[in-house]
Amino acid sequence: MVEGVFGLDNRPQATPHFQVLGTDPSAIARVPGPPSRRRNSRRSTTSRPASTARGQCIAIIELGGGFKPADISAYFAGLKLPVPNVKAISVDGGRNHPTNANSADGEVMLDIEVAAAIAPKATIAVYFAPNTNQGFLDAITTAVHDSVNKPSVISISWGSAESNWTAQAMTQFDKAFQAAASMGVTVCCASGDNGSADGVSDGKAHVDFPASSLFALGCGGTKLTVSGTSHQQRSRLERERQEQRDRRRRERLLRTARLTRRTPRSPCRCRRTSRPAAAFPMSPATPTRTAATGSASTASRW
Repeated sequence: MVEGVFGLDNRPQATPHFQVLGTDPSAIARVPGPPSRRRNSRRSTTSRPASTARGQCIAIIELGGGFKPADISAYFAGLKLPVPNVKAISVDGGRNHPTNANSADGEVMLDIEVAAAIAPKATIAVYFAPNTNQGFLDAITTAVHDSVNKPSVISISWGSAESNWTAQAMTQFDKAFQAAASMGVTVCCASGDNGSADGVSDGKAHVDFPASSLFALGCGGTKLTVSGTSHQQRSRLERERQEQRDRRRRERLLRTARLTRRTPRSPCRCRRTSRPAAAFPMSPATPTRTAATGSASTASRW
């Protein structure tokens, strides 16, 4: 049974998910992607190592642009970190083709710099493929089944609104991600920095794919300003984790309330209390103490 036909459509399938921080309108206008991804402030950020990741390989999918080794060396010299081992791998004729920072090169360099700064000893394998649905899919499957570099993580910073995808393409991407999961490979996809409205058609907002795939980890989050209100976007995974933590906390409080027969409080503070001696009947083995009047009384400690 035929599940999908690819290679007959050479229209660009995805756009890079990065924001340009600059004040030059002419430079911003040349950046691919919708205007919502083009910002006008000038800032810079740097990443610091989380671990050495020695012996690991991080795969990066790129559908355009390229990198210059000299730029990578200069960046990591500024961070005082070792220059990473970066490999360019061609898929379906795609290649490392750097032009200028206002092109897709910005996405390529950003992906490499962040990944290698966090994991300085990891090998960075960059898979360059044509920006078509076939090229995109082939780059992913090539990385998943790369028996030479054996990446354990795949980073994808390209995508498009679900309305721009065919059902057969999304099905095949899902299957590729399922194959990656079965081989222990984590696939991280950028969800974009525009909340749930990556694209609008027919008056409806559409989330980004492949980040919306059930078999990939959608990553994203930036400070958005909508109608004068500031919102902090968090990944779906983080929201689910917070909900789980809140649910477990409520369950603990309810269990405590049932055991102590008192209304749960947050936070629960336990303190020593004393009760009358009569509340603690003595066992036959408990010694008695005679008071000055000669009457026997019980004593207990709580």
